[in-house]
Amino acid sequence: MDIFKNTYKYPKKYFYFVNVEGDGNCGFRCIGLQLFRSEEDHPIIRESVFNFLDINRNNYLSYNLENNGNIISSNEYIDNIKNDGEWMGK
Repeated sequence: MDIFKNTYKYPKKYFYFVNVEGDGNCGFRCIGLQLFRSEEDHPIIRESVFNFLDINRNNYLSYNLENNGNIISSNEYIDNIKNDGEWMGK
């Protein structure tokens, strides 16, 4: 994922705890805030995560995941994760 390629340069002391908007995008907002200092970049991060999972979908076929108390296939999870407001995980 090209957007993450330069994140190694930040020492651990620059990471911190903060509350982000709880709109279903919070996991992606947290990543954006920690890596890029803006939770508003969450759509770009979501798209990058989806693209990685989609390209590597075959690597995850044996996984089942929990989504709001329901067990779903990795294919269903990957298809859902591209939608705005869909939780990263529970």
